[in-house]
Amino acid sequence: MDRILIPPGGGVQAQPSTARGTGEYPIPSQRNELAGQKIGGTPVAGLLGADLYYLYGTMTVDFKNATMTLGHPAPPGGQSFPIAAHLTAGGVSVIAEVSVHGTRGGFLIDTGAAVTELDSKLANSSALKKVSAPAKIGAVSCTTSVQPVVFDNARISTVKLPTVTAASSINALTCQLSLAGGFCSH
Repeated sequence: MDRILIPPGGGVQAQPSTARGTGEYPIPSQRNELAGQKIGGTPVAGLLGADLYYLYGTMTVDFKNATMTLGHPAPPGGQSFPIAAHLTAGGVSVIAEVSVHGTRGGFLIDTGAAVTELDSKLANSSALKKVSAPAKIGAVSCTTSVQPVVFDNARISTVKLPTVTAASSINALTCQLSLAGGFCSH
């Protein structure tokens, strides 16, 4: 199958494991530092979360043509952008190069993340506006403090992304590697 239609929020069922998540299904997980790591030669600077995908209604990942399309039906060439899929120890990681206020970084396509997250270095170099006091967030067995910021003026190729409130932290990208390579929100 070359195309996979992924509804907002994913749709992957967890497989049995000894680790327990917050839901009724067990979730296999392992702590993984992502910020600054390279996937397929691209340094990871963030995660694009379901808060962005939700606004489009659907997203289509076309592995054969290495593209992702937001919205359905998308206008020809209007909402498609290049992606790179890489086999990793935990499965397949999908990454896209995002420009935020002109500063570029690799963002993982994360259908399991509730919100978009980015490394504080990128947030600072892009001069993203802080919107409230820092907050604590967590999932499975990882908690961190993040700074909510306005994620605006962001593009992937020719696709302008909508403005959302994102989480920024020096360790916001300390994640749980789970579900055969997907990443949980942190």
